[in-house]
Amino acid sequence: MPTINPINLAQADPATAATLNAVKASLGVIPNMFLTLAHSPVALNGYMQLSGVTSKGTLSAKLREQIALAVGEKNSCEYCVTAHTVIGDMVGLKANEIAAARNAQSGNARESAILSLAARIAEQRGHLSPAEVSGYKAQGLSDADILEVLTNVVLNILTNYTNHIAATDIDFPRVEWKKAA
Repeated sequence: MPTINPINLAQADPATAATLNAVKASLGVIPNMFLTLAHSPVALNGYMQLSGVTSKGTLSAKLREQIALAVGEKNSCEYCVTAHTVIGDMVGLKANEIAAARNAQSGNARESAILSLAARIAEQRGHLSPAEVSGYKAQGLSDADILEVLTNVVLNILTNYTNHIAATDIDFPRVEWKKAA
């Protein structure tokens, strides 16, 4: 049962309704998480702006979804893992890639380094040692790569924590939920 219920679109102010209708145009539906964030224009617009910025970065849509899966798994966010499983499929991730991403892994060395970094940032709350950062650089990640991964992690932490606090009802087809070890 939600602790913060999604708003009713009909009761949203015009600017918020326009933002939510843009989400519907993009996804075909307005997920409960967006309707929950819509209680606060600051929260909704902050999410939308950061999401828009990350979509224009160097990381592909597939890799951003893999990061979302890895971070959602680390933060035990069933809503986000479920949503990003569906969205990951929409952007072309295969079932084995989705499963691997939930464990911060990929068959591609660069993607594995990025997913490992994302999971470590979430797990360590950003407290990576200089040796860890150097290790990611040794795997080919630049300073720019590290900071772009961080930005994507922050975006996903916002949604993970929103869903934890709000106890958002999952409105995507459920996936098997078993937190990865």
